[in-house]
Amino acid sequence: LFENEAVEKYIDGIAIHWYADRFVSPKKLAQTYEEFPLKFMLASEASLGSIPLLPHVVLGSWSRAERYAFDIMEDLNNYVGGWVDWNMVLDLTGGPTYIWNFLDASIVVNATAGEFYKQPYFYVIGHFSKLVPRSSVRIEVTHSDKDFE
Repeated sequence: LFENEAVEKYIDGIAIHWYADRFVSPKKLAQTYEEFPLKFMLASEASLGSIPLLPHVVLGSWSRAERYAFDIMEDLNNYVGGWVDWNMVLDLTGGPTYIWNFLDASIVVNATAGEFYKQPYFYVIGHFSKLVPRSSVRIEVTHSDKDFE
C-alpha cells in the first residue's frame, strides 16, 4: 500500500500483531522502517492463554510476563513506536467473550470474592509505561561477547 502513491498519502502507519512472531523475523520490522521511515508502527494486539487444552488464566505466571517483556523489547528495538495489550481486565475464566476466545489478562477479577489480581505482566507493562515515556529515543546497543545471551 505504501508503494501506491494514491493510497499511501492516506496511511500514517501500520498496526502489527505478535501472533506470527515465531515465523517472521523481527528484522522485517526494521526493514519496514528503513523503507518507510515516515510511517509509524504500532503493536496493536498481544494476548496469552489461547492455546487449546491449556489453562486460559494462569495466576502469577512470570513466564507469561517474560513473553510480554521480550516482545515489547524486541518491538522497540525494531522501530515499533508503541505496544498495546489486547485484554487489560478479564475474569477468572478469561472472559467475558462473545466469540469463545477465553484469554489471560493483566488484571484478573474474581467477582465472587470481590477481588482482583494484578498479574506479573501488569507490572511488565507498567515498567515500560513508566520508564519509556512518550518521545523517548531508542539507542542502539551492541556487544562483542560471543557467550552473551
